[in-house]
Amino acid sequence: MMRKAELIEKVRQAGREYELWKPDDKILVAVSGGPDSLALLLVLQILSETEGFSVGCCTVNHHLRSEAEAEVDFVHRVCRERGIPFFTKDIDVLGAIKSSGSLETVARDLRYAALREVKKINGYDSIAVAHHGDDQVETLLFRLIKGSGITGLSGMQRRNGDIIRPFLSLRKKELEEFLREFPYTPCHDKTNDVPDTDRNKIRLKLIPMLQTYNSKVAEALIRTADILQEDDAYMLAEVKKFLQRNGKQEGENYLLNKEIFLQALPALQRRMIRYIIFHISKRIPSYDGVERCISFIKHGGTGKKISTAGCLLYMSYGSVIFQKGNTHFGIKSDNNVNLMSFEYTHDAKTDIIHDMFVGDTSWILHKEILVNPPEQLGKNQLLLDADQVGTIGIRYVKTGDRFSAKGIKGSKKVNRVMSDLHIPIAQRNTWPLVADENHIYWIAFLRVSRFALPDDSTTRFLLLTLKKECR
Repeated sequence: MMRKAELIEKVRQAGREYELWKPDDKILVAVSGGPDSLALLLVLQILSETEGFSVGCCTVNHHLRSEAEAEVDFVHRVCRERGIPFFTKDIDVLGAIKSSGSLETVARDLRYAALREVKKINGYDSIAVAHHGDDQVETLLFRLIKGSGITGLSGMQRRNGDIIRPFLSLRKKELEEFLREFPYTPCHDKTNDVPDTDRNKIRLKLIPMLQTYNSKVAEALIRTADILQEDDAYMLAEVKKFLQRNGKQEGENYLLNKEIFLQALPALQRRMIRYIIFHISKRIPSYDGVERCISFIKHGGTGKKISTAGCLLYMSYGSVIFQKGNTHFGIKSDNNVNLMSFEYTHDAKTDIIHDMFVGDTSWILHKEILVNPPEQLGKNQLLLDADQVGTIGIRYVKTGDRFSAKGIKGSKKVNRVMSDLHIPIAQRNTWPLVADENHIYWIAFLRVSRFALPDDSTTRFLLLTLKKECR
């Protein structure tokens, strides 16, 4: 049995080791009225006297059970008795679930949004939640059953942005023993006693069964999660170092050299794909999605593209470009190419062959003849066979213009192609086109035609770079 002072000291040490707080922090404690969150509120209030932070309390009413109002009143009474600032927020889970998502997912998203609103309005620095070691075990087993990599199996983090979890090293029974020292009877959610959801089944059926094989299976899994968190942090650091050395980032987009990427170990390749896609689309790709991306980078030819989890991958002359979008809709309309982002300072080594003004913007197309193709192309560059083109320049779309995209038979009206690419209507008449007397070769930054592309017989390469001039 853990004594009250021992539990408080254990939480203090965890808070300092994992830097969960610092003096003068304001911590908002999420309290439902159940034993776990009530214990968290009491422990943090005690620690605030010596650690120098302050605490407030917020209860989110989901309006899903008849007991909800009474639970809010109970938490309010505890806070009033103990002099703790109290806030409450109401959320409409049933109304929101009509749009999309499962009950559990919608409730969680709305709950955290409500907590963050209270945090922001009232100047709190972090939100403390009462997930403990038993919750960590449930999470690890749930993700193992569903299929997860090292990141998923590392479980919940003690700190994840503005969310802190001071109880992850404690067992639920320890919190229940701690509460016996106080004159409060916590609320009880009876829905947790019914094995109707996956997590309830894991807690009520699977874990007791595993304990027949190892009576300390929970402690073993908590330890496993801690080990995997350290391994996961190492992998993340390696990914960041690799990308810093070998990748190129333009806004939210990434460009990677294909050959260098394929030299990395498979574990690093997978983690890199996950990291880049999440950075771009804020979505986590599935295992199959990651494997498709790796196979695409290995075997995909120039001009080919695939998408997964809201991220579009495009092969371009030995490099792969990652950007927000998908193969059905093209580049997402909320992440179209920013025509103001390609700035250029004059370089005497290049030949300025044409310029064009778009409002206050001066667009310059630079020409360079090469005997060998470049190792990689930027998103604002086009490579053509110099002996297959006429007088190259940039211009706007004209009535009757048609475009023959690479890999597609026939042609389409340019305005139709721009629509397919989700170029906003207001920008189509001033979107740069690279063309000669006979063909449009490039809808700038987005789509290449099938004409004058270099092949094995090419002896002179025309490298075109489109930039906004800095005057």
